[in-house]
Amino acid sequence: MFYVSHLKYRPLTKSIIKFISACTLAQLVLASSSSGAENSAQIIARVNGVPIYSDDIAPGIEKRIAQYQKMGSKLSPDQLRKQFLLKEVDGVIGKELLAQAGDSLKPKDIEARLEKRLAIHSSNEIDSKTKENLRKQTLQEVFLEHKGLLDLKVDEQELLSFYEKNRKSFIESKSVKAQHILIRLPQKPTAAQTLEARQKAETALSELKKGKDFAEVARQFSDSPNKENGGDLGVIKENYISKEFDAIAFTLKPGETSGIVNCKDGLHIIRVGEQFPEKQMSFPEVKQFIAGYLQKDYQQRKINDLVQELKKNAAIEILIK
Repeated sequence: MFYVSHLKYRPLTKSIIKFISACTLAQLVLASSSSGAENSAQIIARVNGVPIYSDDIAPGIEKRIAQYQKMGSKLSPDQLRKQFLLKEVDGVIGKELLAQAGDSLKPKDIEARLEKRLAIHSSNEIDSKTKENLRKQTLQEVFLEHKGLLDLKVDEQELLSFYEKNRKSFIESKSVKAQHILIRLPQKPTAAQTLEARQKAETALSELKKGKDFAEVARQFSDSPNKENGGDLGVIKENYISKEFDAIAFTLKPGETSGIVNCKDGLHIIRVGEQFPEKQMSFPEVKQFIAGYLQKDYQQRKINDLVQELKKNAAIEILIK
């Protein structure tokens, strides 16, 4: 068992939290291209004589481009592609070095391990390129296991120390139990569509003012997928729907119903129930999350160190600039 203790960590941020919740060790280290096509593309590098092709880095580059565009990057895809090229090449070189290091251990169970990976693969017919990628992932796993990086435990005191240093990162935002009626509008509604939606919303609001049950009115008038549940949204936090929605939902008192609220997706009528104030999450509530974060953070930094050591004795030839 390998224990992590007395380490320095990078500050915890919202972006890191979102990243961790979506990542696994496989995504951090072992993921590689699974393109079905045979490598007929340009050789862009060699690692101890093993060629790396442009096809090997293309999926990673395109994924980075999509992420940056989603974040609002003003650079063109070609500019981003050029920016990420060498970073992606370096990442693939690292994976190749780890795979070669795993192979050098001459693992006797490599075929059995590989068969397990192949058995859970979604495709009925696995092409040679995909099989080779899975083999390399397995060899990477063998080497990381040999180095004690696949079975990490974080000391309890280390978890608590991290929690105390990052208490502000573990504040649960205020929330409210809510129902809504949505009269949907297209992105660019015509005057006639806007008028029709407004009239429908006013009719629904009129029924509520007469004392009709909110759930019944939602089932009759709402365009939301949850209309059959009486428009029940459950417990929602801020930024769940839109700023316009929040501006009303989080100012109403329990049991109150809003007027017609203009939002990007249409017209809403909101009713709120129980409200829950902002809350500092306790250590037991976040202990498992912190352990996962510290394990992955430590794993990745140690893997980076391993790759740097392997590079020192490797023959690496990069054929692009």
